[in-house]
Amino acid sequence: MALKVKSNDTVIRITNPNGKPGEVDGLVGDRQQGYGWSLAERGDYIYIGTWFNTIGAVVTIINAGLKAKGLNISQETVEAMMDVISNNEIPHPSKGLGGQIYKMHKDKPGEFTKIFETDVSFRNVILFGDDLYFTTYRGVNMDKVNHIYKVDLDDNVTSVYETTDGACSRACAILDGKLYFAGADSKFELDPGDEDNVKLAVMVKDDEDDRKWDYVADYHDFIEYASDGHVKSPAGSPFWDMVAFKGSLYVTLPGSAGFIAFEGHPAKRGEKGKANQYGWVWTEIVGRNAVNYPGICETPAGNTLDYGKGIVSVVGAFGVFNDSLYCYNIDNTITSEIMGISGMLSITQPDFKLSNFVGPVHDTIKHAQKIWKYNETTGRFDECVGFTKLVEDTCVEYVWKSAVYNGEFYIGTMDSKVIYNYLTRLTNGNLLHMGLAGWKAQLGACGRLVKSLANKETLEVVKGLKAAKANAPAAPKRKFSEKFDKEGLKMYWKVSETVRKDPGGFHLLKTSDGEHWEHVTDCGFGDLYNYGCLRFAPTDHGLYMTTANPFYGTQLYLLKNNKG
Repeated sequence: MALKVKSNDTVIRITNPNGKPGEVDGLVGDRQQGYGWSLAERGDYIYIGTWFNTIGAVVTIINAGLKAKGLNISQETVEAMMDVISNNEIPHPSKGLGGQIYKMHKDKPGEFTKIFETDVSFRNVILFGDDLYFTTYRGVNMDKVNHIYKVDLDDNVTSVYETTDGACSRACAILDGKLYFAGADSKFELDPGDEDNVKLAVMVKDDEDDRKWDYVADYHDFIEYASDGHVKSPAGSPFWDMVAFKGSLYVTLPGSAGFIAFEGHPAKRGEKGKANQYGWVWTEIVGRNAVNYPGICETPAGNTLDYGKGIVSVVGAFGVFNDSLYCYNIDNTITSEIMGISGMLSITQPDFKLSNFVGPVHDTIKHAQKIWKYNETTGRFDECVGFTKLVEDTCVEYVWKSAVYNGEFYIGTMDSKVIYNYLTRLTNGNLLHMGLAGWKAQLGACGRLVKSLANKETLEVVKGLKAAKANAPAAPKRKFSEKFDKEGLKMYWKVSETVRKDPGGFHLLKTSDGEHWEHVTDCGFGDLYNYGCLRFAPTDHGLYMTTANPFYGTQLYLLKNNKG
């Protein structure tokens, strides 16, 4: 398949180089290895850490939502429903150890050696000296332990840090020759009365002992946000990102009213009165007490949880280019997608109202993704308008990660068309262009759903619902016009049209000056299932990139920008 590239960059697909959309990849032919979340170069090798069974958590959350409505149906039936909705594009969750670490020699593209696997997934990696440090994500598997794993030059893997607090340890950076991580530390003791707080911690590795980590900040430094529901969420991370810039660490926290960011540095002369107990000064730069509002909105009310009144940019991340700090964000697209799919699965319920389910999707699409450049004079983040214009009226919902390669700044995004398509297949033209094989697969999925529903367990659920309905107070019947309200229909049509026009697949953009931007691709290199450009590794061979493809598995690409 010819890769679709809009710039003068040369791009090569390393994994399954002749593959087409809908064919299994996952580096080694494993569809469940959906995200290449960790990517780094060391010597002659490229290392990749994967996230196993990405979709499984979403299916679990949807099932829990249906149970809350009294629809206590089996996992098998939910999976059959998802098969019908997605036409078998979403893989069934399967048991497995979890994330894996692979390595590939740069002169032997596509030949991978697995060096480690664990019962959680990998979320980030950083090269410090000769050692690689991988962070993990346990997510909804709250009985698991998060680790920081060290991989030495001989590929020996050891756990140098463990915590049972927080869904993830992912934020890491190197500042002045020291290695820092930010997350939640279960060994930290909360003060009496603070039991509702997450044990937030920013830690530095000891120079001699890999298993010794000292604090430079704890939850007291972020006390206003330490009990936020998004900081606690099993779907996210206590800290989302951290970067070193001009002698400081910059960290972001997820927030229910928009993401928060702090700057921290060792106390300077005259700052001892401002320093915490570890000798560091932390200042809020995005948040309720900063000049930049949560999520970097124009007004304090810019981010809200209610559809129609704004959209929540739940997390943010940083990049550095040309001696400037950039910030970018992630909209709450996963929540909107889950609400939309849950709405489809509960359309017969008496409380169903179209605008309640399609509204979050509509507002997320309406809210164009942005990146901002830090103004060191004003302390404000100024929007990079040239970037915004290129992603308006698309399904781009994340700005995921960035990298500097050969003097240019590359930004990878996530495009939700392939997910939103499941909500609008009846109206966006998708079914009209589906071939014979697609229709056969769709009918087969419908047959499996009917078979799954015609079992004793489902019949018992139906009997229970009928009995509950008979004993419950009579509820007013909602008319068709109330279920499919005018506002909801307008929103649905707008979403459908945006999905129809979007080619699908992530957008990769670049700039050489921070102001003028261009597309490298706006369609995942031609694969709509590549909904995210996830991680970068600049090398002497070129810029390596992994994708987020929870449908058929992560892919690996190599880009050369032919500049100079």
